[in-house]
Amino acid sequence: MMINSQQSSAKPDENDLCWYCKKNPADKRFAASIPMYNVTGGDYKNYGTVRVKKINFQRIGVAVPRCESCQRRQHVIDVVTRVVTVIFFLVGLIFVGAATGYAFHIIPYPYDPLNMAGILAIIGVIGWIIAWNTRTILNVVLSAISPIKPEFYGSTSPAVKKLLPQFWKVGKKPMS
Repeated sequence: MMINSQQSSAKPDENDLCWYCKKNPADKRFAASIPMYNVTGGDYKNYGTVRVKKINFQRIGVAVPRCESCQRRQHVIDVVTRVVTVIFFLVGLIFVGAATGYAFHIIPYPYDPLNMAGILAIIGVIGWIIAWNTRTILNVVLSAISPIKPEFYGSTSPAVKKLLPQFWKVGKKPMS
């Protein structure tokens, strides 16, 4: 005689799984914090003859469930991004500095210094553009070749989506 028993094949709750890999159990210690802000109002301030609107913001961090493995991978991506950004910024600075030196004849160059200055300035500006966009470039490349999802993928989680109809916006508050 077979007794009807419940097996533990119940689907795990969405909050119990890591939002990034959807495989491992989430750990509250490694939850990603997605910054959000809301405009709560504002008032006008008079500065002599100038009237300025001061906007008030409310900020929160929405916890998105994440496992230790995804947190570790995202931390490595963050560190690599920062190192690559600094390297390309310094390379750009060196090339633009050399271009300035050639253009103003501070650094002697046997040929036409303005041609060399132009080439170095272009290389330096390209280095700065790469440095400025390093996070985006790395996230696109890494997501194409590996299953690692970037941390901002948390902005698609249900906890964040639940706040969007209440006029909350994803990201840090704008400067006011």
